[in-house]
Amino acid sequence: MIKNRRLLYEKRTLKVNQENNIDSIIEFFQYFGRRYNVIATKLDKTIQYETDTQKITQTYKTTILEENSKTIIDKLQGKGRISIIIIDNMHKCSEHESMKIANTIDEINSIKNFNTHTIDQKDTFKTLDMIIKEET
Repeated sequence: MIKNRRLLYEKRTLKVNQENNIDSIIEFFQYFGRRYNVIATKLDKTIQYETDTQKITQTYKTTILEENSKTIIDKLQGKGRISIIIIDNMHKCSEHESMKIANTIDEINSIKNFNTHTIDQKDTFKTLDMIIKEET
């Protein structure tokens, strides 16, 4: 029993926003439950996951295309160190759209405490694990 308690305290705490879809929370617990101390809690609505030192959020390329980069930055500004996972859901887009997305991502990356990762839809958990391991 004491050994199990010690393992619990040695694990990193990973908070999941309880506002997320219940299926995604269950899947998150199944994937990360053994490696991290996973807690479902109420976080800011723009943040999906949180560790001790950073907050992680997800968005789609279509959302970046539709919104102004200033509004995205304003929503996340002042929340500490933030990693943004950008999911590529635009398989066919024009050159103008791809340039606008690239410029917005570059503008977000230029801000201190912001970091972006562009991924395919199926790589979300691997990327989250990489981001969490990267911070140590």
